Amino acid sequence: MNDATLSDVQDNIPKDWRKKLPLRNRLGIFFICVLISAVMWFFIQLTKDYTWELNYKIDFTNIPDGLALVHKSDTLMTVSVTAQGFDLLMERFISRHQVLSIDLSDVRFRQGNEKYTAYLTSQRIRDLVSNQLNFQKTIVFIHPDTIYFRFSEISKKRIPVRLNVHYTLAKQFYLYDSILVSPKFINVSSIQSVLDTLQYIESQPVEFKGLDTTRTYAVPLRKTISEKLISYSPDTVSVTIPVQKYVEAKFLLDVRLGNDSTSSHLNPDKVELTCLVPQKELSKIDESQFVVQAIKLSSNSGKSTQMKVNVAKMPPHVYLVSVKPENVEYTPGKK
Repeated sequence: MNDATLSDVQDNIPKDWRKKLPLRNRLGIFFICVLISAVMWFFIQLTKDYTWELNYKIDFTNIPDGLALVHKSDTLMTVSVTAQGFDLLMERFISRHQVLSIDLSDVRFRQGNEKYTAYLTSQRIRDLVSNQLNFQKTIVFIHPDTIYFRFSEISKKRIPVRLNVHYTLAKQFYLYDSILVSPKFINVSSIQSVLDTLQYIESQPVEFKGLDTTRTYAVPLRKTISEKLISYSPDTVSVTIPVQKYVEAKFLLDVRLGNDSTSSHLNPDKVELTCLVPQKELSKIDESQFVVQAIKLSSNSGKSTQMKVNVAKMPPHVYLVSVKPENVEYTPGKK
């Protein structure tokens, strides 16, 4: 079979092919062509050079040991650069490099009245910025062109820790003893004016729910000012919440007469105590570990008077639920 000539192909194309295409298809082809043209124009424009202002946050690093940065004249920097549109687009909208690091390790200080001052010149700032911009640019200008600093000496102080801990306990479980925190004091390093305001260091707020056993947690300490202005050693504390399962126990106890050595008669002379007792210690607890006293509410010689029942002593880790009865009758002068 002979190859078709160009004239043969043209003869086979209907002359009214445009008319046979639906309007919607013709519009679609038109818009696709427009879109392709726009994209090509956009990329051509990006190959050209532009001058643009880029804004950066300033991060001051390598602060000399024993000093704290208490003032800087600027925290933002504007850099005007000339570069290709592609590079500027990447830096402005895509790159995450939005912080410029300023190294303070080799700045020269001036000392006076326990304060230290320093500054960076425009040429030094330009060199630092040029080293951190990772594509070819021409720096037109940098604002600010000079940065001033003020430093103060760091002091140390030993300060107590205050817990901000909330918890709930599972059913039948109670706090067995005081919550333990270790260490109770930490070393705080900061400038003296800050240390003078600190009475305690509070932990981060934490909450523990449904505790049913003794647990120990590492709890971070809260910083209310910049981390570069204050440091803790350590910066976390160990918190132990002692929890035990408790059971209800009843004890029938003799009532002693308190605050009076004369012969007397108490009615009744025994009371019933209902207590919550750690389950693991129930077998070790007996009546001899309690002291119950009757305390006078009023004094009327020769007449019966009401006295309040007071539990003067209980074993450790035991919770009192109720006393029955809460009052007893006291009659003086009888045996």
